[in-house]
Amino acid sequence: MPKKLCGAAPDPSRASMRRAISAALLVVIVAGAPLAGTAQAASTSPDTATGARYRDAYRLILEERWREAITELDAFIAASPSSEWVDDAAFWRCYALERSGADPAAALDCFEKIERDHPGSEWVDDARRSVVQVARRLAREGRPEYLDRVTAEVESPGSDELLTILAALADVGDEASVTAILKRLDSATEPSLRVGIVRILEDVDSAVARTRLASLAQKDPSIEVRVEAIESLSWQKKHVDVVPLLKDLASAPGPAEVRETALEGLGDRRDPALVPFLTSLAQSEADMEVLEACLDALAMIRTGDAVDALVRLYSTRPEREVREEILDALSERTDDAALEHLIGVARTETDPELAEEAIEAIGEMKRPDVLESLLQLARSPLAFQSRAAAIEAIGEHEPARAVEALSGLLGDDMEPRLRASAAYALAETESDQAIDILVRTARDDADPTVRSAAVEALGELGTSAARNALIRLLDSRTGG
Repeated sequence: MPKKLCGAAPDPSRASMRRAISAALLVVIVAGAPLAGTAQAASTSPDTATGARYRDAYRLILEERWREAITELDAFIAASPSSEWVDDAAFWRCYALERSGADPAAALDCFEKIERDHPGSEWVDDARRSVVQVARRLAREGRPEYLDRVTAEVESPGSDELLTILAALADVGDEASVTAILKRLDSATEPSLRVGIVRILEDVDSAVARTRLASLAQKDPSIEVRVEAIESLSWQKKHVDVVPLLKDLASAPGPAEVRETALEGLGDRRDPALVPFLTSLAQSEADMEVLEACLDALAMIRTGDAVDALVRLYSTRPEREVREEILDALSERTDDAALEHLIGVARTETDPELAEEAIEAIGEMKRPDVLESLLQLARSPLAFQSRAAAIEAIGEHEPARAVEALSGLLGDDMEPRLRASAAYALAETESDQAIDILVRTARDDADPTVRSAAVEALGELGTSAARNALIRLLDSRTGG
């Protein structure tokens, strides 16, 4: 429906939403189906008479009475040139002209006129796209000069229209459209403009376009253009011929950003056949940013081979920084093997920092049994730091289950420091369900350190219920 029939104020997402509504409306018009609510919506306009007149003209569009619609819309525009509906009327007049059987060149001129007459209208982008669509139609009918004219008009650097028109050409997607896009890419010199054109090519299913993107990804002087070209190629997942290029870019010496982007593209494919390549690269890679991207790509492949590869890498890469990245990659998994390895590292790793990293990784796993694993670690005869890390990770889980688990730990015969950690973890749940437990701990625990931790945790909760609990504790201590 027309954008102002809804009566909503413009917002940042308005243009994309309106384009979707506009596209749906065109389908409705072509199908000849009624559009519910259109007539009623117009009557809610602040100017009822103007809204009614626009509604009547618009109904002719819905009924595909093109020439009558043109006459009524012309009359509306002449009678209400300052109406907030005038740009809507102008757009639908051009649409009706195109559909009426008139010379397409007249419709093209009409759509071009919208931006000149209504430069701030939300219909400008739709009009620009229509210009390209009509120009393409004219070219197919033997009048290519119209398409040349449209693209020539926006050839100057910095033109706001260029990317819109090139995107419209991408929507058409035929060989002539791809040729026109690549011609503008060749003539562009501003890196940001070239990046924008390359981004448009990600939606073009064309071997010619992919060949050009591959060339840009390999050797363009601009890192930004290379990265965008890789992302555009990676987006086209159905084309397996892209994989060798991504592997070459990931493994060859070059800018880290380029290699990372290629690895992200490989990871997005989630292809088990890539496990050997990624494992081999991770085994020898020295750049930590590239290695992290490689490990993330492995973690995205949902097979046991990928987990086994990460576990083997933990054994063969002794550097702490590398092992931290491997533990982080394993946290993205849900496999039993990944959890078992992380638990093993938490229990046996001689480096206390890596043991804590493993526990944190367990806490980040999306598994329903993670909480039980953390409880077992918290109650195990491990170093204090490891047990405290497990308790802290419990506090970051679903509040109701976390409160229950931490309540049980506070009742255990653990050393005071660990019970204090459990009290602090209760504050991390941000749940008022923890208040009664913290009040009881602050009042009854035998250790002053634990009691103090419970009071601090109530303060950290920061809710009105926690404040009231603290006031009651204060009164009970002072006799207030």
